[in-house]
Parts: sequence; structure tokens; C-alpha cells
Amino acid sequence: MEDFSAKDCRYHREASSIHEAYLFEISARDLARFGLLFANGGRWNGKQIVPETWVRESTTAYSQTDRPGRGYGYLWWTLAPEQAGAATMLASGFGGQQVAVVPSKKLVLVETVDLAQNARPLRTTVFLDLLRKIVALTPGN
Repeated sequence: MEDFSAKDCRYHREASSIHEAYLFEISARDLARFGLLFANGGRWNGKQIVPETWVRESTTAYSQTDRPGRGYGYLWWTLAPEQAGAATMLASGFGGQQVAVVPSKKLVLVETVDLAQNARPLRTTVFLDLLRKIVALTPGN
């Protein structure tokens, strides 16, 4: 990550859990880099940074959700092929911060939100609608 620094994160406690949340801000550029790292099986510039087995494990659905065509892995949503293409994964954060990775299309799509200017969270469905349209127009498998 090039833009990220320790000052961009903090722990946060809420009454709903005994565990602290780790909140962080990330630039669209760094979020896209993170998506690209996973799109390439954990490799960056030809060097294995994240074990490929972890990329595969963390982006495998271990539970199905009440949302049609979506499963959940280790902090990654998985989307059925009819949702956005084969092996699509989505990491979704607070307020509409998201990265979608469609390896079959060599596609990474990022959405960041300035929460100071937009206090209402954005709907993931709007992002997924855009993703579907882009995937439909993208050459590849």
C-alpha cells in the first residue's frame, strides 16, 4: 500500500460486541491494489505476498446468506456466476467502501465514499448493478 499509514486506523468499541472493531480509511488507489493482489492469487509483481492457499480459502463461501447468489468466506462475499461472472469476490466495508474482483475478466472495481460528505451508507445493490453492466461489456471468459 502506498497511501496507507498507521494514522488512518483506530480501534472502536461498541456495546453490541465484546470485541473491538478495527476501523481504517483506505484510498481508492490502495483498495484497487488490494483487489489486484487477490485477483493475481496473492502475487504482486511476480512475488508471492499472500499465500495462494489463503487467497483461495478466504474467498471460498463457507456459508450461504439470505441474499440470493451470495455466499460468505473469510471477510469476502462470493457471488454466483449469474451475479457478475465466474469466481467473483467482493469485500464490503462500512458506508459503501467496496472492492469487487472478477479474475475471469481481469477486472477490479472499487467504490469509496467520503463519509464526511455522505453520512448515509450506499447500497451494495447499486454497486453490484454497475458491476454486472461492466462485466457484460468486458471481453473475456
